[in-house]
Amino acid sequence: METQSPLFVFKGRRLVSNLLDGAPPGSVAGISGNGWMNKELFVQRFKHFIANITEARTILLLIEGSSTHLSVEISKIGLKNDIDVNVFPPSTTNLLQPLDLTMFSTLKRKYKEACKDRNYSSYNNSIPRALVASTIRESLKSGNHNFKYYFWI
Repeated sequence: METQSPLFVFKGRRLVSNLLDGAPPGSVAGISGNGWMNKELFVQRFKHFIANITEARTILLLIEGSSTHLSVEISKIGLKNDIDVNVFPPSTTNLLQPLDLTMFSTLKRKYKEACKDRNYSSYNNSIPRALVASTIRESLKSGNHNFKYYFWI
């Protein structure tokens, strides 16, 4: 099974060079005004995803029904690259997506532990932006879970 490197989306107006220091290999950084995914970043991430597919085959990509994921451009890019993009109905991802209940909950817990180990609270966003990527990498490797990067952050 292939792995994909994560996308880190930071709040701001410009990318700072140190934001990916210590990040998992191949990680990509994006910036938005509110720190959330937007259509432009999703298209960028989708193209990065395609560029890093190593085995030619049809791909079924399941995504949540966020407005940032829905566009004609994504549909066209998917069709061109033999990717069948299917969208979960809005507000049902937590019920229909097993990764939310299994892997992501574990990753969130490990991330909180790593923040605590570094004397930062993950709840009040006091961890410096320059340490987020390395903390995620540490979280991915901690404990009995050596996560592969099958997901987008």
